[in-house]
Amino acid sequence: MNAGKYAERFFHNRFPNQPKGFPVGTVAYYGPDDETATKVAVGIVDSKDEVIEMRSWLVRAQDVRLDRAINSEILTFIKEHNVKRVAMVGRIIGCPHEEGIDYPVGIDAAGIRRSGEHAQTDQYCADHGVFVVENMANLDRLNSAAGNARFTVYTFPINLHAASGLPCRVIAEVQP
Repeated sequence: MNAGKYAERFFHNRFPNQPKGFPVGTVAYYGPDDETATKVAVGIVDSKDEVIEMRSWLVRAQDVRLDRAINSEILTFIKEHNVKRVAMVGRIIGCPHEEGIDYPVGIDAAGIRRSGEHAQTDQYCADHGVFVVENMANLDRLNSAAGNARFTVYTFPINLHAASGLPCRVIAEVQP
């Protein structure tokens, strides 16, 4: 059984849906490609379609849908909010990037996917409003300087005619 079907069965078997009622739990999977989920975001939504609370889990070594400890934490989170129904699909619905949380600035690498998949993945992310900032330097120094404080990152691309990528100046502002 693939990871997507496993996730759907896991939640359906342990949390059967009731026909109506609120709050509703939403479960969404994200990943760098269409096969591996590296992030799951779970939201609790009230009757006014307002998000009451949201949590996310991120893994680096395996598919998050198969992580028993995380699935157990998700169930606990859902039950703590007296959720009546769960809305989800087991498939991956987008890139895992949540700016300022998962990947605060960018990545200190040549790309988020290997060579053959690089352009396709960058285009997928761009089509979904996520722009990849690659080959960042000194991210460890920024994280160290910010500590637990929030920070805002500004990117100033240099527009080069007929370029497939844009070099940019990146500035981070650490919040007091």
